[in-house]
Amino acid sequence: MYGFELEQRYRAGQRDFTGVDLKNAYINWPWLIDVNLSGANLSGATLMGNRLINANLGGANLVGADLHTSFLIRADLSGTRLQNARFAGADFTEANLTGADLTGAYLGAATLVGANLTGANLTDSNITERTIFCQTTMPDGRIKTDPSKVPEAAELLERYGAGERDFSGLVLYRVDLNGADLRNVKMRGTRFSYVSLRGANLENSRLGR
Repeated sequence: MYGFELEQRYRAGQRDFTGVDLKNAYINWPWLIDVNLSGANLSGATLMGNRLINANLGGANLVGADLHTSFLIRADLSGTRLQNARFAGADFTEANLTGADLTGAYLGAATLVGANLTGANLTDSNITERTIFCQTTMPDGRIKTDPSKVPEAAELLERYGAGERDFSGLVLYRVDLNGADLRNVKMRGTRFSYVSLRGANLENSRLGR
């Protein structure tokens, strides 16, 4: 199957592409939400920037695939072959990567918030200082969080009370900030995942990139 054919069939409403052969395909369509590509051959394929949210890629072959800046939020990548795949800036929030083979994969600046890597193979994978770990289950079962980048609500509000206003580049994950006073804060590049801000005061604040 060619990439454009997948795009056409997806836009027509098809979601089940179990076991399809998309080797070296270029998939330009940016939305593949809820798609089922379990057992598919996507080796060498290009899906950069694609929204693969809730996608089923279990047991698929993505060896050497390019998925940089892709959104794999809550995706199932269990048992998936991801050797030498490129995931620069990819978002794996709450993704299932149990038993996945990430040998030689590039994970620079990837977000692994709440991801499950139990039993995954990270041999020679490229993890940089910009790779984000937050409540990430590592291959050996331990939970990894970078406390310098992932504050709890109480810590954030304490820092605000002490006069700090620049919270750029942080990760806020399942944080309750209802009714919080956060006027004049800078949160450029800050990642918000399941954050509650109901009734918060964000007057003159700068969020986003």
